[in-house]
Order: sequence, then C-alpha cells, then structure tokens
Amino acid sequence: LLRAGPDSASAGADPDTTQAGRATRCARIAQRPGRLAPPALRAEETVMQVSEVMSSGVLSAAPGDSVRSVVIHMLSRHCGAIPVIEPDRTLVGIVSVRDIMLPMYPKLGDYIHDNVGTRDFLAMEQGYDAVLAMRVDAVMTRNPLALAPETPVLEAASWMGVKNFRRMPVTRDGKLVGMVSIGDINRGLFFARIGG
Repeated sequence: LLRAGPDSASAGADPDTTQAGRATRCARIAQRPGRLAPPALRAEETVMQVSEVMSSGVLSAAPGDSVRSVVIHMLSRHCGAIPVIEPDRTLVGIVSVRDIMLPMYPKLGDYIHDNVGTRDFLAMEQGYDAVLAMRVDAVMTRNPLALAPETPVLEAASWMGVKNFRRMPVTRDGKLVGMVSIGDINRGLFFARIGG
C-alpha cells in the first residue's frame, strides 16, 4: 500500500512537514532575492488536514463483488470511484469508471495486428455485458496511493494534481477511514477562509 502524507515519512525524515519546519522553510524562501514569501503561520493557526474535509461514511466494495453491483452503486451515489476493501477494512484497491471502461477497448497489440477490426465500436459496446459480469478484483487498481488523515489538504491536492486523480482514499494503518475529493478540499478551504 503506497502512502502519502505524514505517515509515509520516517521519524527523522523531512523537517519541512512539521509546522516549525514549514516556518523555517518560509523564512529561507523569504531570504531569496526576487521571491515572494508565503505568509508565516501564526501560533494559533494550523494547517487544514484531510480529516477535516474527508467523507467518512464511504461506500466500498469487496474484491469478489461483481462489477455490475459497483456500477449500480456508482450511478445511485453519483461517485466516480469506490474503494475496495477486505472484511477487516484493509484497503486493497480502488475501482473507477475508467477501470470499468478500459476492458472494452482492444489492447495495444491488437491495434498493431488489426487496426481496422479494432475500431469496431459496436462490438466493443456489446462487450459491456461481459465487463459487468467480471469480478471487481479483475478490473480494480491494486495498491492505490492513499492519504493519512493528518495530511495537509493542499498536499493532498498536490498529489491529486500530479497523479491526475479527482479523489483518493484515506487510511490509518492500512485500514480505510474515508475518501477525499478535490471538491471536498475546495469546499473546506472556501468555508474556512472566505465563507466563514
């Protein structure tokens, strides 16, 4: 399980992840010529964490569930990804709309050998029933990048930007505790900074 955020660092790792470390880094940046320094944190201010904006009542799937059941949940809950967990809530994967759609398309080798027949979109569409009958563990992304609840929200947004994700699972000790989306982060920042 890949981790992002404070839990991923070892005890003596990057001092910039602590509040004191960030203040020191801000001071170093301010000393560089021509650079605008980020505002220093006041003693009473803390960085907003993922745990403050995440959804905790998260719908999840088991590896043995059918893709059909996951699609039904996605459509009824208007969500684009569902975490896949074991009975003890250990995160083992995530299944997204993209993961469900990809099996309908030919593989790269098929394009190379038959670039005409591989563009039969009617045949691809008819393959959707076969995809719905598959198990979740056949289409899911295994060992997804996960965030710790203590991760600063803008660090989480950075991971989402770099990886082109719209949402990420949140885990503690490998167990699913929630999901956070870029929309959750935006909403949290807006109400904390502007709309308060």
